[in-house]
Amino acid sequence: MGLLGRLSLGHKFTILGLIALLMVLVPTGLYVSKSLADIRTAEAESRGMHPLMAMQKVIQYAQQHRGLSAGMLSGNAAMKERRPAVKDNVDKAMAAVDAAMAEVQASAKLRQDWSALKQRWADVSQAVASGSFDTPKSTQAHTALIT
Repeated sequence: MGLLGRLSLGHKFTILGLIALLMVLVPTGLYVSKSLADIRTAEAESRGMHPLMAMQKVIQYAQQHRGLSAGMLSGNAAMKERRPAVKDNVDKAMAAVDAAMAEVQASAKLRQDWSALKQRWADVSQAVASGSFDTPKSTQAHTALIT
């Protein structure tokens, strides 16, 4: 008589129940683990929305500054008068990005990249203000910055 033949009916059902429980627990555990990872990812994406929205304003104003700078460097006096206000808007939008990144505790690498981008912006805006860029070089520098 084999091992299963010597077990009582209650023990046989207990073994079958344990096998069924194991068959249910493994996929359920994997599903819960994946779901928790998805929730963490969604939370991280949600935290990143505020800095991203602030960055969109920087891009929008930088594009306006690019156009006004091209016009100014081409000799359009009206654009020369409007450019400083747009530059101030870019600076304010950059300050908003700084605040948003501090709020979400952005990584050191991201903050370092952002600092380098802000320095490039300062260089481009200074070169435009001083007239050391011609129109194509200004447009190219602005486009590289926006990209």
